[in-house]
Amino acid sequence: MKNLMAEEVLFGKQVYLRAQRVDPSKGSEGLGGYLLAAYIMEDVQASMFRTLVAVSFFWIVLFVVLDALISFQMRCHVTNQMVAVNRSLNAIAAGKLDEWVEVSGSIGFEDLFRGINTTVGKLENLIRQEATRLNEELALVRTIQKTALPNVFPPLPERRDFGLYASMNAAKEVGGTSTTSFFVSHNKIAVLVADVSDKGIPADMLMMRTEAAIKNLAVSGLSADEVIAHVNNDLCVDNEADMFVTVWLGILNLRSGVMEYVYAGHTCPVLFAANGRTTFVQKKRDFIVGACENVVYHRQELQLCSGDTLFLYSDGVTEAFNVTDEQYGSERLASVLA
Repeated sequence: MKNLMAEEVLFGKQVYLRAQRVDPSKGSEGLGGYLLAAYIMEDVQASMFRTLVAVSFFWIVLFVVLDALISFQMRCHVTNQMVAVNRSLNAIAAGKLDEWVEVSGSIGFEDLFRGINTTVGKLENLIRQEATRLNEELALVRTIQKTALPNVFPPLPERRDFGLYASMNAAKEVGGTSTTSFFVSHNKIAVLVADVSDKGIPADMLMMRTEAAIKNLAVSGLSADEVIAHVNNDLCVDNEADMFVTVWLGILNLRSGVMEYVYAGHTCPVLFAANGRTTFVQKKRDFIVGACENVVYHRQELQLCSGDTLFLYSDGVTEAFNVTDEQYGSERLASVLA
């Protein structure tokens, strides 16, 4: 029997004994015998446990480090790509439709960004087409508006007892200002200058509605204050756009030279007297039209003499600004007119 194994208890500890016989016939020197090895089981088990713990800890640390490195690389890659997308989307949202998103190194991101670029390109084409269509429609509306305003002067060359002239330059493609005149009777002529609180097509539509209502009521024989009171109540109905109108309406008696007028929130006219004196006609100004029902408007009178001139205008003149942000103002207007 070449190997002997046994377990004994020595000094209160379990000892593992192993004996191996030495055979001198196989080249070993000496007379032969046994080699005896003794192991304390607790030490062997403790050593095995420490080795197992050390190996396990090593692999755990290795996996954690590798996972952290991979996660860090992925986060850096994804973050960089998302930052690029966010930068490009902000530029697109600001109106820069020629912005092009460029990424690399990720098939998924490349597909996403390619889709964004394609969508933005189609959107740019649609906007361009819509802008062209809108410009054509605005040009048509602008033409209609110009034809609706007085454009032949003098309007009645055979009448020598008065003269009229009007001009309008819109701040946008379509303005919200109206300048018109019409006969109330053979010896009475009405002059209207009105301005809507907004610009564009909705403002022009409200102005056309206002002008038509004023004409119909004035021709029926109502006074200037009664006309504006009726128009105010009419405009307050279904005013979902919350727009209002400032109005200066005057009805001139061509025989007496007396002009009755209503000053509803509009700019005050300038009177050029025949004697050379220039003054602003600043009397009681009533409330705007179309903002509140049942407003009381006041009829006022102005005596015009032969040779006098009345200059009417909208606030687009006095509230204009130059390149240095300086307002034109009423004083500058009076100086230029003088």
